[in-house]
Amino acid sequence: MNGQWMGQCEGTNTGLLVLNLDELPNCFQGWGYLLDANKELPATAIFFRTVDKTNSFRFQTSHVRPIHPDHGVVVQSMEEIKHRYSADVRLPNQVEINGILENDTLSVTWKTDIKTEGKCNLVRSRAGKASELTATNYAWDEFKTV
Repeated sequence: MNGQWMGQCEGTNTGLLVLNLDELPNCFQGWGYLLDANKELPATAIFFRTVDKTNSFRFQTSHVRPIHPDHGVVVQSMEEIKHRYSADVRLPNQVEINGILENDTLSVTWKTDIKTEGKCNLVRSRAGKASELTATNYAWDEFKTV
């Protein structure tokens, strides 16, 4: 299950979900990033650790952090970026996550303490694999600017 997983999520929020999972001796841990399609809401990051290494998991985490909209860095709290959003925007304090790996799809659902929820089917990223595209050798002068 280790590696990077990505997919479009739906629910209270929509957008791109990216999970970076590292395999430890007895479990998986990593960061999940929800890049919300609604730019009126901050992107969020959560740190998590599974209980074991089975193909299904359920856990809660309180490690929920906003992502700064200008430079994409995870910050400690909404206080650091609250001036960028409406006064009623808030992050959850707790997220309950359920997931299962079946074939090549990691299906994830979540619910938060602020009554948001979502689901997503993620596929493993191929970023670490060699490209299947065939390189084309162009002459440099074909790229002249006008």
